[in-house]
Amino acid sequence: MAMKNKNSKSLMAIGIAAISIGAISCSETPAPFIGAWEGTNPIDMTAKMPGAKSALETISIDFINNQQSTEGEITLYSDFDIICPVLVKGMVPADSCNVSFSANAIVKGTWNHDVDDHDDLLINYDYSTIEVKIDNSSIKNVPAIELTQSQTDSLSTIFKLEIETTFRNNLTRLSTMEDIKVSKDGKTMSLEVKGPKYDLRFKRLEM
Repeated sequence: MAMKNKNSKSLMAIGIAAISIGAISCSETPAPFIGAWEGTNPIDMTAKMPGAKSALETISIDFINNQQSTEGEITLYSDFDIICPVLVKGMVPADSCNVSFSANAIVKGTWNHDVDDHDDLLINYDYSTIEVKIDNSSIKNVPAIELTQSQTDSLSTIFKLEIETTFRNNLTRLSTMEDIKVSKDGKTMSLEVKGPKYDLRFKRLEM
């Protein structure tokens, strides 16, 4: 009888160990959204940039996992394509023209699951990591009139400040990512942000 109890306890211990191992294995499975994603639908930011004639922002995201798949790091990238009227000394007529340019911004932070909805992520951005770069070679007059190096440098400085302000303001609405859905093949992802409501779509970047 004692032997039977001992065997029963051993079997029970094995069963508990198996359950524990299974639980650990499940928790270590990366969430389907983990990885690098490139945005496929630009956001119209014209209303968010006073004076701009056209402003498009394309967002890309890199989610990094922790061992428990409960939280991790995030890097968010934004590519901007802008057309705006500017005053440039020496330009005619009336020293004004439309200028197009491209820029990119980056910020790092951390993500964790919303306890009230596991399909939602709460993002905490580290604003000290924000970097903004203007592609000076992209600064063009519309219609095309050659800009001097001095004019290009001056515009780049102004544009950098405007982009950083817009980028910082937009991070508020990107601090909650809702209804994250990854396709069965793992190649596409969609999520929703609010303020106003907007659906973002992505394609997975291959390693």
